[in-house]
Amino acid sequence: MNLSQRLNQRKKIAAGCVVLALLATTGCGLVGTTNSEEKRNGIRVSGKGIPGSGTSGNDNTGISFSESVIAKATEPSGSPGVHSAENPGFESATLLDQLQDIAQNAETATPIMDFITVHIEKADQKTADAMLSELQTFYARNLDDVSYLYYSIEEKLINKMYDYSLQWPVDENAAAAILDDEAREFILQLSMSGYKLGLAQGTFEPLIDYNRQMQFGKWLSETMNQYIEIEWIEAEQPFAKDGGLLISWDELAQRALRAESFLQKYPDASEESRVRELFDMYLNVYLGNAHTPNTLVYDYTTLKLNAEVRESYGETMKEFPDTVTAKLIAGLLETLVSTKDQLMMKDQSNAYLFMPAVKTFYDDLPSKIDDLLPTS
Repeated sequence: MNLSQRLNQRKKIAAGCVVLALLATTGCGLVGTTNSEEKRNGIRVSGKGIPGSGTSGNDNTGISFSESVIAKATEPSGSPGVHSAENPGFESATLLDQLQDIAQNAETATPIMDFITVHIEKADQKTADAMLSELQTFYARNLDDVSYLYYSIEEKLINKMYDYSLQWPVDENAAAAILDDEAREFILQLSMSGYKLGLAQGTFEPLIDYNRQMQFGKWLSETMNQYIEIEWIEAEQPFAKDGGLLISWDELAQRALRAESFLQKYPDASEESRVRELFDMYLNVYLGNAHTPNTLVYDYTTLKLNAEVRESYGETMKEFPDTVTAKLIAGLLETLVSTKDQLMMKDQSNAYLFMPAVKTFYDDLPSKIDDLLPTS
């Protein structure tokens, strides 16, 4: 059974559960869900939650994206992505219409990826961006179904995982090591659809393979290339998992600054809301407003700001003083002066609570971010 057939079967099962749910007034329980505003990557968010409004302004972070990505996005006219006498191509509108028709009827991302691979060189830059946006939109609604299906082959991969003979993440090249035909075919079809199987702390799951999207860089705008790079960094090394950071505090700051730079430079980009989501997530964890229980910004014994975190704050403010990130760090440190560096306290039942002044700072954080990142 191929990936498309598995997805069809999954949808039929889900539809049947909906009918049963209507009859029995209960849910089908096929896939567990979590409230994305309450918990992301094992992180509990405190305060009033994380906003997702748009922003604008001039880039002043000093964070640069990889030179190779920028180079691909700024090739001179006459490159394959530009209409010319040598490369008349199809009308861009026709290309996009064709892709949208394919995406509307596709069960997997494979036909979408195949169409883009063949035809993107015939599109102008604006249409090339729109083609990648169409692919990303499909992934957004398809990933849950694909994630559910991988459980069907999990047991056939588990031995490979524990004897370390399987290369992670599992992509088309690594799939050759899988002896079971069904499991190997599943991974190959995932790869053709632009996914890979990634491993994190003993569990593995389908992930969008942004390397596949980066191969289209020379036909895309700088905006789209930088967006893909932001997603690629997070996909290659998630910043947090299972309630703990997987990267350093300094790297977390860099990710917040990189996302902030995008928001400042491209406030009207269609990808703005997703990058804002990442920015809010990085910043809230960095400032301690979102809990990573296994990696705290404060010392568990003294309940004061962790020395390593304070050092990272100082370096960020020194290197990027005019950024939103640096200004909010300064605001938190000013608040901590009144609490003698103490972030947390215990109530009469020994429950941990933010110090009142710190809680006020965190409660006001969403509006502070909005004020410092002006709307377009």
